[in-house]
Amino acid sequence: MSGALRKRADVVPFQPRPVTQLTSAEEELVVDVSKDSVTMFTQKHCDTLKRLRILERHPRIYGSLSIMNYNNTEIIPVDKIDCDNAWFDQSVRAIVNPELSSIRDDIENNGFSLCELPPMVMKEKNGTYKLLEGRARYHHLAGFGMKNMIVDVFDHEEEGRAIKFALFMNNQGKPFGKTAILDIKKAIKRLIELGDIPKLGDSVLEIQEMTDCIISCLKDMSCKITASQEGDIVHDAIKNLTGVQQVISFPNGKGSPTPREWLDMYGYKDTREIVYLPISNMVERSLTTLKTGRTNIPDETEIRAVVYVGVPSASNPEGDWLKTAKDFKKNWKKIVSWILTNFKYVNPDTKDEDPGRIVEKTIKIYGAIPQIKSLDHKYPMDKLYVFDKR
Repeated sequence: MSGALRKRADVVPFQPRPVTQLTSAEEELVVDVSKDSVTMFTQKHCDTLKRLRILERHPRIYGSLSIMNYNNTEIIPVDKIDCDNAWFDQSVRAIVNPELSSIRDDIENNGFSLCELPPMVMKEKNGTYKLLEGRARYHHLAGFGMKNMIVDVFDHEEEGRAIKFALFMNNQGKPFGKTAILDIKKAIKRLIELGDIPKLGDSVLEIQEMTDCIISCLKDMSCKITASQEGDIVHDAIKNLTGVQQVISFPNGKGSPTPREWLDMYGYKDTREIVYLPISNMVERSLTTLKTGRTNIPDETEIRAVVYVGVPSASNPEGDWLKTAKDFKKNWKKIVSWILTNFKYVNPDTKDEDPGRIVEKTIKIYGAIPQIKSLDHKYPMDKLYVFDKR
């Protein structure tokens, strides 16, 4: 066999073996729940799971960093577990788990793994158990005819604390995307209804207090949120709390309204003489927009670049907007100066080596969209902030 063929053989991905192909030792680590003869988990199964799991590896679930108190790992009858409860539907999941079918296929083909964390429940005062994590596995196991489940049992807590823990577990070790953000927004809305996030006033100090509370809740629910996602969630929640949009956001240059729609809304419409070009405060994006913005626009038309902040900082939106939008032109001059010093660009049409002069001829760094209500007295949110001409 040639070296090339051997190399191709080496990179064939490993495929998990189905339950029917496992060795006797491997069979102890999974339960073939799809078998008609298997309808109950045994104490041996439970002991194997507890032996394989190391509680100390999960301090945010079982240890001092957890917001729930772990009690024990037990075998609970399926009919004592409350899964289809309104609390879960209304507070934790915004849409159906997109991985539902793949989870079922995995359990059916590869068995129920005793090497993974089990579903998690909260013990209720009436003797039932409210499901916190593992809803898909619960439904599939019940569908396979299992009459009981191995679960981690946590002590009863108020709904708000249970919601935050459930969201944390939903996001634990899973791909984090749009669905997770929708779930978190829905949970935040429920926490507001419960009073866990208090409704105060609309003063700067009160808004900051509510913001701090929301951010604290987000830390309990996920460790995967980016600064932009945090800002989006917080600004949305503050609007819910105050009834007024305190911050305008344009995530990824979109939003409601979009930067273009905002300009049209307040009378900054394109004409034959003037065209407004929204640009991000992010340098890379603004450079790309400026490069392509002149396409199909006559040379005699003045292009006015208008900067916006995608999602202002959740903890300090005023400072973020002032630094990155209001002062954009001042910072932009430093950026252009650095580019001219460090890079040589030759325009293929004019052979001009100065990109700064090429931009200056056709595009003006004109102004910024005001986005912060607390700054409205100085930078009205319905009027473009125009940069100094210098």
